[in-house]
Amino acid sequence: MARARSTKGLESALGYTFQDRATLERALTHASTRTERDGPQDNERLEFLGDRVLGLTIAELLVELDPSASEGVLAKRFNRLVRRETCAKVGRSL
Repeated sequence: MARARSTKGLESALGYTFQDRATLERALTHASTRTERDGPQDNERLEFLGDRVLGLTIAELLVELDPSASEGVLAKRFNRLVRRETCAKVGRSL
């Protein structure tokens, strides 16, 4: 019941209701919390996919915003935006 309350709070904060509760639970389950091999699935595969979606989205935006920028310039901007600290700062602000 506590988990249901916390996900309702998350949904309220996001202004979005998740339809697939199992995927939501998986997304919120860190690998370090698993105690048994066949326990609930963790979020590592979703994290892998999310990292790729974020990378592609940022790369596309950078190219659109500055079409004449060199690959080196774009790479530096990209790395500043997708690094852990920047993503954490954005996450905290949300």
